[in-house]
Amino acid sequence: MQGYGNPGDEGYFVSYTAYYLEAALVNISGTRQWANRTGDLIPNLSQSSSDQTDWGIGRGKINTAIIIAHGFANGYTTLAARACSNLTTGGKTDWFLPSRDELNLLYIERGKFGNFGIDYYWSSSQAGSSLAWVHGFFIGDQGNTFKDISYSVRAIRAF
Repeated sequence: MQGYGNPGDEGYFVSYTAYYLEAALVNISGTRQWANRTGDLIPNLSQSSSDQTDWGIGRGKINTAIIIAHGFANGYTTLAARACSNLTTGGKTDWFLPSRDELNLLYIERGKFGNFGIDYYWSSSQAGSSLAWVHGFFIGDQGNTFKDISYSVRAIRAF
């Protein structure tokens, strides 16, 4: 098992094994920033196309914990990740911000998970010190944008 952060700290996380993903049936209300400032590269999150390990299916939960812990330790807010982590719906409390590839899978299967509209959605995957990945649900495009822009958020969970 691999841990991120220090036991007892906000956002501490130990790796896990899961076989299924579930999407919340509705968006988190309103839009959120990925972070309330840019220019802060978060260690332990991939940032380049040559290192995509943190963009894959199965990484969203760990990414979310890293994002929250880093923001907490460095005095800024990580609104999209925290909104997912704080979500309670369907009797479940283990929601997180999906990785880039998890979000793409959600786009492919979007008809099964309620109305997404034509919004852009945040992923938990970083694209650089000032950038994170988003997915457009109107034509399916993926790209990266500044972390302090507000976009929609849809939480998922793994079990």
